[in-house]
Amino acid sequence: MASYDVIIVGSGPSGAAAALALSRRQSKRVLVLDEGQVEENHFNFPSLTSALDARTMTSVSALLGPKFEAIDQLEGEAWLHPKLTAAAARHVLRGRPFSVLNSRGVEIFKSNCSHALGGMSNAWGGQLLRYTNRDVQNIDWPFEQNIFSSAYDALERHIGISGVVDDASDLSGGGEIASKPLDMVPSAALLLDRYSRRAARFCPSPIYLGRARLAVNGGGSLLSVDAHSLGETEFLETNQPGLYTAQKTITQLVSERKISYRAGSSVIDWKENEDSVAVRYFDSRSGEKCEIVGKNLFLACGAMQSAALVAVSLKKDSITVPFVDHSPVLLPLWVLGALPIVPDKSYPIQLIGGLRAQRDFFSIYYPGGMFWSSLMRDLPCSYRFGARTISNILRRLLVAQIWYPSAAGCSSSLKIDKHGGMIIREHEARTAPPLARHVYEFAKLGAVTVPALSKMTPTGWGFHHAGTLPSRPHPGELETHLDGRLWNSRRVRVIDASVFPVLPAKNHSLTMMANAYRIASELQL
Repeated sequence: MASYDVIIVGSGPSGAAAALALSRRQSKRVLVLDEGQVEENHFNFPSLTSALDARTMTSVSALLGPKFEAIDQLEGEAWLHPKLTAAAARHVLRGRPFSVLNSRGVEIFKSNCSHALGGMSNAWGGQLLRYTNRDVQNIDWPFEQNIFSSAYDALERHIGISGVVDDASDLSGGGEIASKPLDMVPSAALLLDRYSRRAARFCPSPIYLGRARLAVNGGGSLLSVDAHSLGETEFLETNQPGLYTAQKTITQLVSERKISYRAGSSVIDWKENEDSVAVRYFDSRSGEKCEIVGKNLFLACGAMQSAALVAVSLKKDSITVPFVDHSPVLLPLWVLGALPIVPDKSYPIQLIGGLRAQRDFFSIYYPGGMFWSSLMRDLPCSYRFGARTISNILRRLLVAQIWYPSAAGCSSSLKIDKHGGMIIREHEARTAPPLARHVYEFAKLGAVTVPALSKMTPTGWGFHHAGTLPSRPHPGELETHLDGRLWNSRRVRVIDASVFPVLPAKNHSLTMMANAYRIASELQL
C-alpha cells in the first residue's frame, strides 16, 4: 500500500513549487526526499564593509573560509562561478560531479550538481521573469503560454516580487508587483536616467532598459518580516533574509505540517508498479538502504541528475541525451560621469534590458560585493597593479551579462554511464556572438566598453541547464509528455528544466517553477 500520494525527489525551485501546489490540495500526503545539505560555514557579519573593517581572524575566516578556499580561483578553478567561491556557499555544489568537453575533446569546465536544501536557488540572483510570446516564437517550444498564467500568479503572490512598471515591463513579462524596487548604485541610476531621456526623444528606443523584477523584499507570504540588508553579502552567504529561495518554501510547508521532508536521503532508483512507485534510497543517518512507496513520483533533481536517475532506474548501461544551456557573455561597462562613490549597500542585479531587433536579454550587475580576486583575474594587468587600482575601477564599473536563446538543434549532449557519471560534450566549436550593436547602444548612454574585454563563459557555467528529457506532444524514448510523464510511464513525472527542449534568452527559473506548479495542480489523484 502506498504511504504517500506523491513523492518529490529534490527541494530546489521545481520541487518547492510542486510541494506548494500539492499542499493547497486538501488531504494529500506529500513527501520530499532530499539530500538536504545546508551551510557548514556561516558569514556572521551584517555587511561586507563590517567584515572588512573588523580586521580579525574571525572576519578573515568569514570572508575567505577557514582554509582560504574563497581565493582558490586564482589558480585552478578558473571558471568557478563567483557566487560559489565563498566558504558558506560551497555546500551548494556537492551533488553529482560533471565535466564539459569541447568539440576537440578537451575538458574546459567541471563542477558538481546540487544536493543542497533549496538546490541552486541558494546561489541565484532572484530574477523571476515570465516568458512571453516574443521569447518563444520561432523556437522548438512545446507549451502554450497561457497554461502557465495561473501558476505564475500563484507563485508571485507566494514569493512577492519587487519592481516597477517601466520600459522593461513587457520584456520581463509583466505580472504582479508587491513592493517597490531596490535602490540603485549611482552608476546604474545615471545609466537609466540617460536611457529615459534618450527614449523620450527617440520612440521606440533601439533597446529596452529598466528595473529588474526580483524576489527580494517582495512582501510575499514568506518574506514579510525580515528585510534584506543590501550589505553586499550575496557573494558570501546563502539563504539571506528578504531574499526568496526554495528552502524558505520547503521550511514553511514543513513547519505548517502540510508536507513531510526527509533529509539525508540519496535516491538510488525506483520501480514502477501498476498502482504505485517504489523508491529505494540510502539514509545517511542510519547508514541503511530503505524503500518508500508512493502513488506518484516527481523528479525535481535538476536536468542532469534527473536524467541520471532515469538511466539508473531503467537499468541502462549508458544513455546520451540532449543538453541545453545558454551560458552568458560578460561585458564590462565603464559609466562616464558617474559619481566616484563606492557604495557599501547594494544588490548585484541593477537593471535588465535587451535589443528590440533581437531576442537577447541582458542583466546589468554591480560587482561591488564580489571578491576582488575574482575581478582581478580578468583585468588586463598584473595582480599587483590590479590590487592598487580596483577600488577606483569599481566606482564606475557595471557588468552586462548577455544571454541568447539556446542553439536550435542542440549543440551539446550529455552522456551518462551506468554508475551515473556525467560528461557534457560540445558538438561544435562555440564562437563569440557579435557585440557591436550592444557596444554602440551602451556608448550612446555614456557606458564605454570594447568587445575585446568581453568574456564568453563555458558551457554549464551559468547552471541554466535543461533539455535532457524534453517534452513533446508525442514523446519518443527518453522524452516526456506535456504533463511531465516519462514516455513509458503512468506514474513518474519530470518537473524540472529537463523538460524544456530549448531555453529562451531570459532567465527560466519562474517558468520552470510554474510548469512544476501546473503539473502538480493538474495531477489526478
